Amino acid sequence: MNIDKLEYFIAAAELENFTKAAEKCMIAQTTMSKYISQLESELDAVLFFRTNKGCALTEKGRILYEHAVKIRNEYSEMVSEIKEERSGELNIGFDGSHFFVPIFREFQLEYPDTAFNVSVADEKQLVNQLLQRKLSAVVMPDSLHTRFRSGSKIRTVDILRAEEYLVLSRDVISRFGSIEAAIEHLPFITKSYDESYHSFCRENLRKKLGVTFRDAQSVQSQDVQNTLLAISQGFGIMPLSEIKEGMDFAIYPLGDDFVERLQLFYCTQSMSAPLRRLVSFIRERGVMDY
Repeated sequence: MNIDKLEYFIAAAELENFTKAAEKCMIAQTTMSKYISQLESELDAVLFFRTNKGCALTEKGRILYEHAVKIRNEYSEMVSEIKEERSGELNIGFDGSHFFVPIFREFQLEYPDTAFNVSVADEKQLVNQLLQRKLSAVVMPDSLHTRFRSGSKIRTVDILRAEEYLVLSRDVISRFGSIEAAIEHLPFITKSYDESYHSFCRENLRKKLGVTFRDAQSVQSQDVQNTLLAISQGFGIMPLSEIKEGMDFAIYPLGDDFVERLQLFYCTQSMSAPLRRLVSFIRERGVMDY
């Protein structure tokens, strides 16, 4: 049995038609039928019910399909890992909404032969790509750990630590008379689309100030967040480093309950040599305050 035969079998099982499967695999229909017959002879089992309209898996065919998909995926991961190890490449995903990460430049200076391939996508896409091992690692806030399923072998290492502050325009304070009243009446303007983070902020504001917000408005960038805060459309919770220079905001410290940590998320089941070096490098440098 070889990988090509498994690919042909998987295509036939999923499309339930030898002709369509042959077209997908770019081989002749007669070749597809021959490979399936050879596979059945090799396993001494009927894998498909054949009809004039197509084909359907037998019970033994379903068993083979489940294992074949796992084998195909593991083979693909192995090839990817070997290529990555050999080439010295790291495929890193960023959600694009958070602050600059200088440690990657420092790593690149120390290991110039390691190439970074950067993907920018939203949080959900990055999580899926990491779980599917299409990315070596992703850089996201620590509040997103709940997105990873239990037992997924995902680990983290802290990169940056930033104290967060309550930020709103001075006009908002004048209009509502107090911070508490502003929070009760205005939406929370945030770059995060993660509802668990919204809930975290909602509950911790309630504990700290005795009030909380009803609505959260997620935006795509730091500039949009600053603009909406400046024109009194809501309030924000953010590090000082993310406040645009020249903005005349009212800023209030929130204490230890509001500390944003940026982390590198990676899968222990696909640790290439470049990734191991990167994780060790980050740990040795320690967490940077931002």
